[in-house]
Amino acid sequence: MRSGSEEDRSAEQASGDEPVDLRTDVYSLGAVLYEMLVGEPPHSGTTAQVVLGKILTVRPTRPRDVRESIPEALDGAVMRALSRLPADRFSAMDHFSDALVTMDRRRRPRDRKSTRLNSSHVVISYAVFCLKKKKQNKITNKRPSTHRDSH
Repeated sequence: MRSGSEEDRSAEQASGDEPVDLRTDVYSLGAVLYEMLVGEPPHSGTTAQVVLGKILTVRPTRPRDVRESIPEALDGAVMRALSRLPADRFSAMDHFSDALVTMDRRRRPRDRKSTRLNSSHVVISYAVFCLKKKKQNKITNKRPSTHRDSH
């Protein structure tokens, strides 16, 4: 999985004009979720400059327009996270997480014996796991260990 690539950058990071806050992380997670759902990043191009230009000027294709099996609520949450204007995004990761968890609860089958696993449940579960892990690291003021830290 990519980390910190141009495709994950928010409009304010791409322009360098606006201050960066927690809503930039919301955008980045939205970009990762988009790619997990659709199979390609919300913006792509042959150079970093092309990608950054698209982030500033082109609204990504809705995930449901690529894969109609994606639930509307998940599509809406991802598109809100990918809003060009920070004020239009979720104001905090908790709000993004709540939207995903609420959507997941509404979609769970009533029959607990069902073992069919929908791909959107995998994405939602992974996103919630990442959000909880990030929140836990923030609370404990620990930075996640990396391979380099062990040497």
